[in-house]
Amino acid sequence: MRRVGWLLLMALVACKAGHDVEAVGATDDRASGGTVDADMPAPDPTAGRDPPADDFAEHDVLPPLDGADLPGFTRERSGADVASTGDEVPILRAVRVGRHDGYDRIVFEFDSDGLPQWSVAYLDEAPADCGSGDAVPLAGDATLQVRFSGAHAHTEAGEPTSGPRRRSVGAPALRELVRTCDFEAEVTWVAGLAARSDYRPRVLDDPARLAIDIAH
Repeated sequence: MRRVGWLLLMALVACKAGHDVEAVGATDDRASGGTVDADMPAPDPTAGRDPPADDFAEHDVLPPLDGADLPGFTRERSGADVASTGDEVPILRAVRVGRHDGYDRIVFEFDSDGLPQWSVAYLDEAPADCGSGDAVPLAGDATLQVRFSGAHAHTEAGEPTSGPRRRSVGAPALRELVRTCDFEAEVTWVAGLAARSDYRPRVLDDPARLAIDIAH
């Protein structure tokens, strides 16, 4: 009887050891990329990474306006004198892009009660970085430059306030957007376009914004 009991005990120990090995094997299989239980959440490959710079398709909703209130589309230079009446230099707080029927939109939003002096024009040559003077590569076959004079795009500590400097867009008209200057109260952005298309600038209040619609 003692011998039989001893044999039964040994069999139970061996059986338990076999189950433990199987469980460890299943865990190792999951860790090495093998078959995973369908009920387990899939790992997020983007966990811990910065958001992509081209995650940038927010629509800036504007109220409907009568056709008579809309400025016409143009390919000529456009602009306006400073409208801000505050003592502080206007700071560019946001740059957004929207894709709409028939046009793409860029919106520059400031924290002031009006816009700084601004101008919009097509460039006939490659844009240059205002600090180094080096040419700035840009996607597309045409370059539309938007310049603000008497403005900042950074805090007093030097932190940028308008998001990434280079943004890949890939919209029908707008391919890329790059900030080429934020120095000595000059802020400049250049838009790489699929072609030299008509555009329409619009000044908006509360908050102060410059919206540029680029025809497809």
